[in-house]
Amino acid sequence: MAGFSPPHGIPPLAHPTLHALRDGCCADGTPWTETQLSPARTLQLAQVSRCLHGAGVVLQLLHAAHASRQDGEPSPWLDDFAVDGLLHASRELLECAGQRLVPRGR
Repeated sequence: MAGFSPPHGIPPLAHPTLHALRDGCCADGTPWTETQLSPARTLQLAQVSRCLHGAGVVLQLLHAAHASRQDGEPSPWLDDFAVDGLLHASRELLECAGQRLVPRGR
């Protein structure tokens, strides 16, 4: 892990997480385990895992806000601007995952 320096202000307890991301760990913190793949491909698939996990969390937030609105409770923590931002974030995460799943040579 030589040469890696987390950005200023990142708490030291977060450093192992940042190292794991750099080293290609999946969303659950474990490395991609398929051994017949190249290191570059395992890194891409670990990134897909993190993208899909992130999109899932964003969609859970959006679903909770939607359910609150359906029940007649306005969501004070997710206004229209925040919902729009979360929709864009989930689209970008899914687009990123899709790009990394394209087989090589296409």
